[in-house]
Amino acid sequence: MDLWTSQPDDARNEWSSEDVTDYAGRSGDLANAVNATASNAIADLGTGNTYEVSSSIDTDSIVGLAGEDCTIVVNMEGIVLPMGGSGNDVVALQGVTFDLSETVDASILTTYGAVQDHLFVKDVTIEGKRGRQVNDGGQSHTFLVQVGPQGEAFVENFTATDGSTEVSGQDRGYAIGAGADPRHEGYAVWKDCDVRQFMGNGYYMQNAPGTSVLWNCKAVNNALTNMRLGADDIVIGGRAEVNSDYPYTEQVGTLLGGNGDQWGDVVGLTLVAEGDMWGSAGIRTWTGGSPGGEGGSIRNSTFHIRSGSAPAFRIHSDRNPNLELEDVMILDESGSSNTFDIADWVEDRSNAPGTVTLNGGVQIDANTGTTFQIGDNGTLTVPDGTDYTDTDLDAADIGVDATLTESDFPNYYFDYGDGDNGGGGDPAEWLDLGTDDEYSDVDNESGVLFWLKEDIGSIEARLSQNTDGQQTAYLRDSDADVVTQTDISNLSAGDTFVLAPSEGIDGSNTYSVTVDADGDHWDRGEDSSPNYEYEDDSVEVTYGVFTSGQSTTENVRYAVSEIAARDEVVDPDWLELGLDDDQSNPNNESGVLFWLQEDIDGIEARISQNTEGHRTAYLRDSGANVVTQTDISNLNAGDTFVLSPAGGIEGSNTYSVTVDADGDHWLRGEDSSPNFDYEDDIFQVTYGVYTSGQSTTENVRYAVNEIRDL
Repeated sequence: MDLWTSQPDDARNEWSSEDVTDYAGRSGDLANAVNATASNAIADLGTGNTYEVSSSIDTDSIVGLAGEDCTIVVNMEGIVLPMGGSGNDVVALQGVTFDLSETVDASILTTYGAVQDHLFVKDVTIEGKRGRQVNDGGQSHTFLVQVGPQGEAFVENFTATDGSTEVSGQDRGYAIGAGADPRHEGYAVWKDCDVRQFMGNGYYMQNAPGTSVLWNCKAVNNALTNMRLGADDIVIGGRAEVNSDYPYTEQVGTLLGGNGDQWGDVVGLTLVAEGDMWGSAGIRTWTGGSPGGEGGSIRNSTFHIRSGSAPAFRIHSDRNPNLELEDVMILDESGSSNTFDIADWVEDRSNAPGTVTLNGGVQIDANTGTTFQIGDNGTLTVPDGTDYTDTDLDAADIGVDATLTESDFPNYYFDYGDGDNGGGGDPAEWLDLGTDDEYSDVDNESGVLFWLKEDIGSIEARLSQNTDGQQTAYLRDSDADVVTQTDISNLSAGDTFVLAPSEGIDGSNTYSVTVDADGDHWDRGEDSSPNYEYEDDSVEVTYGVFTSGQSTTENVRYAVSEIAARDEVVDPDWLELGLDDDQSNPNNESGVLFWLQEDIDGIEARISQNTEGHRTAYLRDSGANVVTQTDISNLNAGDTFVLSPAGGIEGSNTYSVTVDADGDHWLRGEDSSPNFDYEDDIFQVTYGVYTSGQSTTENVRYAVNEIRDL
């Protein structure tokens, strides 16, 4: 298995699992249940359940906790999952929030000795601050991912944004958010993770001989270093930031750096520094240490120094580091003495040389005293090959000066297939609309208004950080008429949705992307200090929108934090029927009932996520008579089947698409909170069907989650 390109949708389907829901409702120590599972099984937590753990979970060949929207209240001190060593082949965690509100301090995962084969983490959150302090002991690592020489790890949507506490007078040894130090030897990918406000580094990857990849990860307001890299580590996209909300007073927070072997590559990273708590530099290699830093490369990235008194770059160590920059945009508004300190800061510069190499495409707009302050043991190499040492230079002196604003910066988000390790992707693919700092409890439709500059196939948007309880997303035109809409009730903050009308979206027009809860109240994420207008080559976002009639404001950005214009039309003819959140084990035929609005040749349907063990699919008319049927025994969840009777299907009639196992029991995927009616130009899906005689319900959608005409 190559976890980072072909990870399982559900750990419970990839490895054996055992039901432990008898411990739901905090009915005992979950560790007892997990420790009692077979050595080759993970614990199935079910859906929406709450557990407590009051002792550590033992190591075994396969160890895992997997569920959907489950919570584990940590009622202990120490390490919940002290994994690693030759006894652990697989560790899997999925769909779990660890609640630290009832513990003084606890570490969630350590892997000293390393997991030998696979470590799989998906949709895991830590809520509550860690209390770990050096004088009180305890494990420094909060979530430590280490795999053996042949092992691989994939960590997706790991969130730990509450951080850890600070106690006056304690200098080191605070909690680390995410780590790989020191025994990670294999290959680990962290994708779409968010680590904030930890006192002992955000991502601490250095000192490990293996490779860690931070892919579209965020590190905000962590002390010491937000992203601390080691040998061959890679950053693809993401954000490292220290801003005016930095919560600590004794420890400062460098954005990016390392004091070990040369890191592999940093591509598409957004760096932001604000205030005076981002340390002695924004990006640095350490002097001395064990060992000193060797530097690395940064390309296709942006660095905005909004304020502060330190240099943005400080490059020197006893290992003569070289920082290479290519296609990097730097806006330094700090007014400090310099932007680059190259081997000029330390008293004994002979022991701490350093080099900065500009490989082309570097643009610098700085209001500092001088741009490059170069010591007598420092070197600046510019694109034409000229070396400078022991001098001060401005950007204009070497032809890299530019006039920049933050709106000039591209917004990076890399997905599968976006170039070499993400580096070749379209840097302007996502337009960043800022970060939520507030939320409101509302019942009205809200989002953003934008001017579309060119014809596109679809628009993709990301739900903002504080948005919750939403049901539907809309694309409206300049008259506030709905162009298309989609169900987003199953999505969480940070997830994306696509609005894809069948004919694409015409340019040179105004549109809005908005969200609501179908008239109910929902939590609307808000940025109360937006920097309108947000603009790229395709889209110009001009206002926040707070009604379905497109009432606008310049003072707030609502509900979506990023949007992206897509050239392709993304499956516009599929009618989405929601996602499964439940499953049952019937022996009766089940599916959906719909009104067909016009004549068509046939129907294609997609088997829903939790459906399994099926054999036959049927198209039945309004009298529940079989029009046609097809064998689907070889299909899996997510696969599609076609029902296409000779002569086609006559419109202006009611039909059902259903599935069964020819009288045997099967696993029926279910959406227990459907939003009937689902409608497009061809279909109006009105009910779930749970018998061959077309018994109906409005409360559940069964077995198929998408349909379209042929």
